[in-house]
Amino acid sequence: MNLIWITILLLLSFFVTGCGDENSSTAVETSFLWTITPEERSIIQGDRARYTIGISSISGIPIPKSLTLTLDDLPEGVTASFFPNPILLPASSLLTLSTEDDTPSGEYTLTIGHNLSENTLQTSLHVTPFKWGQVTASGKGPAGVQGHSSVYDSGADQLIVFGGETNGGTLADLWVLDHVISTEETPSWRKIAVSGNTPAARSGHRAVYNQGNSRMIILGGIDPDGDMVGEDDSLWILTNASGGYGGDPAWEDWVDEGERPQHRIGFSMVYDNDNDTQNNRVIIYGGASVSGGVTTLSNDVWVLKNADGSGVEPPTWEKITPDTGSIPAKRTGHTAVYDAGTNTMIIMGGRTAKGVYSDVWILSNANGLGETPSIWTPLDVTGGPVPAREGHSAVYDPSTNRMTIFGGLDSDGEPLDDIWVLDNANGTGDSSSWYQKVTYHTSAVSYPEARGLHTAAGASETNQLIVFGGLSEGSYLNDVWILQHANGE
Repeated sequence: MNLIWITILLLLSFFVTGCGDENSSTAVETSFLWTITPEERSIIQGDRARYTIGISSISGIPIPKSLTLTLDDLPEGVTASFFPNPILLPASSLLTLSTEDDTPSGEYTLTIGHNLSENTLQTSLHVTPFKWGQVTASGKGPAGVQGHSSVYDSGADQLIVFGGETNGGTLADLWVLDHVISTEETPSWRKIAVSGNTPAARSGHRAVYNQGNSRMIILGGIDPDGDMVGEDDSLWILTNASGGYGGDPAWEDWVDEGERPQHRIGFSMVYDNDNDTQNNRVIIYGGASVSGGVTTLSNDVWVLKNADGSGVEPPTWEKITPDTGSIPAKRTGHTAVYDAGTNTMIIMGGRTAKGVYSDVWILSNANGLGETPSIWTPLDVTGGPVPAREGHSAVYDPSTNRMTIFGGLDSDGEPLDDIWVLDNANGTGDSSSWYQKVTYHTSAVSYPEARGLHTAAGASETNQLIVFGGLSEGSYLNDVWILQHANGE
C-alpha cells in the first residue's frame, strides 16, 4: 500500500468518533456526516410523510462506498420506503412513510440505521386523527363568497349563511344547507326569501346564533360602496332562522339610542348564552372602521345585553373597560371564542398597525356581569410557532378546553390550509400549548384548498368543524368541508 493511501486511511480513522449530535448529525466509521430533514412531521391518518436523509463526506473527501438504510420501530399501519436504497456515498435518500386510515394516532419515534455501523438517527412522526371530507350537496348553492357569516344549528342540522362579497358584488342573500353532517340524508341547498324589511347587502360582518329559539344575530359590515353600513342598518335579528318554529323566517332591525360601538368590520363576536345561565349577551372586540378611505383600528370591548331581542327589555349596549395593565394591540381580522364555564373570551391573531400577529389573549369576566373586573392577560403559549395570520377561523370545545384554528391569510396575503389546536386555551390549567399541526399534504388524502375570509362553525357534540367558502388566490369559494376529530382527539 502506497504512502498516499495510508495517509488517507489515517485521516479517515481520525473522524470515527465525536462528530455531531447523535440525534441529528452523526459521524460513522466511514467518516461521513448524515442528517434528516425535518426532524418531525405531523400528518393526517391516511396521508404520507416525507423526509430527506442527507449524507456528506468530511472535508469534501468522497467515499465511493455503498450504504443500505434501515428503519425500526414502525407503528402499526405504517409502511416505509427509501429512494434510492442502497446509495453510493456521498448522496441523499428520500424516506416516505405511508399511513393507513386506521393507523393509530399519536407521536412515534423512529430510528434510522445503516449497514456500516451502529450509529443511528432519530425522527418523529405525529399521526393526527383529523380527517377532512367534502360535502356534496344537491340543489344550486350560493355563489363563491368571502366575508360572509354562517352559523350552525345542530338540532336541525342546518348551516345558515348570510351576505358576503362575491366576484360580482356584495350580497344580502340568505341560504340554508340542510342535512350538513347527516349520514342518512343528502345535504341540499335552498335559498330563503324573507318578506318585509331586510338587511342591506354587506360583507365583513359577524353573526351568532341562539339555537334555543332559532334566532340569528348579525352585526356590522361594509356595504357595496365600501362604506360602513348605516346606524339604522347595523344590528339585525333573524327570527325562526331554521324554519322549524311554526312560521317563516323574518328579519327584525334594532337601533339602540344610547351609547353604542362605532360601526365596524373584521371584529370578533361571541355569544354568552350558556344553557345554565341564559345570559343572552353578545361580546364584541376590536375590528376596523372605514371613513373617507381611512381605516381606523379598534381594541375596545362591548357587550350587547338582551342580544336576541326576545326579552322584555330591548337589546342595549354596554362598554366594558378592562382594568389597567396589558391590553392587546388594536386589530382586525382576528378570531375569538368564548368559554362560558370560566366567562373568558380568547382572541388570536389578526392584523395590527405593525403587521399580522399570532398572539393569544384572554379576557376574564368577559360578559361584564358581577363584581369581578374584566382583565386582559397575554397567554404564554409553548409549541409552534404558529404562523401569523388574519381572516382565519376558530372554534372552541369546552369539554377539552381546546381551540382549533384553520386557514387564514399570512403576512403576505397568501392563503393557508393548516390546522392548529391550542390545548388549555382558557389558560386555567398548568400550561397552554399549540400541540397539533399538519405540515404536509399529498394526493393520498382529501383536504380543503388553502383559504382565508371563510367561516367555520363547530359541532361540539360530534367533534366536527364545518368550513364554508372563503378566498383563495383571488378565487371566491363555495365549497363545504367537514373536519372530523376537530379537537385533535
